[in-house]
Amino acid sequence: MTSNLTPAKKLLIIVGIQFLVLLSVIGFKQYTTWTGEIVLLKTTAIDPRDLLRGDFVGDFVAVEYEISTIDLDKVVQDDAYGGPYGGTVYVELQRGGDGYWDAVAVHGGREHAFAGSVLLRGDIERYYGSDEGRLPSDNTIRIHYGIEQIFVPEGSGGDLPSGGEHVIAVELKVDRFGNAVPRRFLVDGQPFDLRRR
Repeated sequence: MTSNLTPAKKLLIIVGIQFLVLLSVIGFKQYTTWTGEIVLLKTTAIDPRDLLRGDFVGDFVAVEYEISTIDLDKVVQDDAYGGPYGGTVYVELQRGGDGYWDAVAVHGGREHAFAGSVLLRGDIERYYGSDEGRLPSDNTIRIHYGIEQIFVPEGSGGDLPSGGEHVIAVELKVDRFGNAVPRRFLVDGQPFDLRRR
């Protein structure tokens, strides 16, 4: 049986599928931006150099958040949470009196333990070593949320202050499915304008 598809039609189908995938990714990000709740997360480390793209300042800034490492002794856990061996979790965040959001629970599914909270989806980072992939403390986990690389105007990442004298935070939009989109940086509670160089 011969195919009726010419090479040109096959190429058109492949390009069309890739275009639809790209549109769906953009659509998911737009959904989160339009419907998500604003959440402010404190950072613990900012690196304006994107080591994967060379040693230059700009385009992407690597960010680590306070909630990147969670002490399980300080948060609620449900029965669906499987432990620090890798896998998807939902970190429940609650707004503190200072306006920043903190982790209050870790769930295996999209459940809330507290009123007025938001769920942020993440993946537990696996650790390999003598203790079967656990961290040195069995009660601490590291989570990757997919918001650790933030796009900034070229040449502007070095403008972010470093050191412990400032509170640097990231404003996110988080949708009801736990997906997040970074919007901007805040320094000491004020929006920080990063300008292209």
